[in-house]
Amino acid sequence: MSPVHVPELSSSGSSLTLNPVQWALSRLSSSSAMTPKSPPPSYGSIVTVLSIDGGGVRGIIPGTILAFLEDKLQELDGPEVRLADYFDVIAGTSTGGLVTAMLTAPNAQGRPLFAAKDINSFYLEHCPKIFPPVSGGPLGLLRSMRGPKYDGQYLHSVVKKLLGETRVDQALQNIVIPTFDIKLLQPTIFSRYDALNDVSKNALMSDICISTSAAPTYLPGHHFQTKDKDGKPRSFNLIDGGVSANNPTMLAMTHVSKQILLGNQDFFPIKPADYGKFLVLSLGTGSAKVEEKYDAAACGKFGPPRLALQRRRLAAHRQLQPGQRRPRRHPGIRALPGTALREPIPPHPGRRAQGGHLLRGRVHAGQPQQARRRRQGAAKEKRLQGGRRDRQERA
Repeated sequence: MSPVHVPELSSSGSSLTLNPVQWALSRLSSSSAMTPKSPPPSYGSIVTVLSIDGGGVRGIIPGTILAFLEDKLQELDGPEVRLADYFDVIAGTSTGGLVTAMLTAPNAQGRPLFAAKDINSFYLEHCPKIFPPVSGGPLGLLRSMRGPKYDGQYLHSVVKKLLGETRVDQALQNIVIPTFDIKLLQPTIFSRYDALNDVSKNALMSDICISTSAAPTYLPGHHFQTKDKDGKPRSFNLIDGGVSANNPTMLAMTHVSKQILLGNQDFFPIKPADYGKFLVLSLGTGSAKVEEKYDAAACGKFGPPRLALQRRRLAAHRQLQPGQRRPRRHPGIRALPGTALREPIPPHPGRRAQGGHLLRGRVHAGQPQQARRRRQGAAKEKRLQGGRRDRQERA
């Protein structure tokens, strides 16, 4: 890890070069031992921002990093400190939004609901029930065409039980959680500052977490209503915040800059251009797998049914074990170019079709090759016997 050049805050004007992690920990732990919460930015020198990307079950990755960071901070300031005591703004999308709520929602004692070390335990306990195994084959294909892959009922019940009636303005720290309104086709951003100024944005944190996690085709969208200051209802039809900003870092920085320009005293005297006074920790959920899928010529020929079949064929291919080959097709079946559709090969004009009709589009998937050969040999022997009987009758 390369060192970072940090300007010295003393009047001497000299400079200091430190490891970034050591510098961050030294700055974040500068508060007194009697008060674990770090001082407001107006009394400190930097604005600290935590950003957590979306990624479903891979939220275990930032959960592991946050648990390590909190453990190191507890070694410096005591076992009662939490990450919410050290960050001025915490932003999260999709699974990152759920982690944000876990770190900032208050418990009965007014402290964060979860310690960072408990995040991975939550994922390991509930993810197998949130994303249960789904059946494959024709039934799975029919289900995928009728609606999302998972019904989301268990996720909804767990989040509502976890967060209860907690609203955005009750968060222990400034939060930024993006969603996407599928009806208005525009992003909808929820934050504590907006909730304090606009009652209609002061929604339940459970509704926001369910909405920002509603990945299209995987979980159903979420609808809920709030009321504005005049008592008029406001409807939200929201899906996964990753549609608009899977990495919420820029949203968080834009949010902070907006508050500075609006004259929020929490950030005085820092200005938006004081980039040296912002410390951002952005956590991802792993890099995407790089693989070639389609080219322009192929996708230019896809219609909706053909594209759906092609995607299913690629999904089945990815499920094969390393070194495993796809089952051989029936010799009487051929694949249409570029698709998973198959059509029967017409028999030779001088050859009688087996059973008095054309071969149908069946594929002997998963059957042993020797069994197929025995079956083909028996059919050939039957044809030969029929031919001998015909010759004997003519003689």
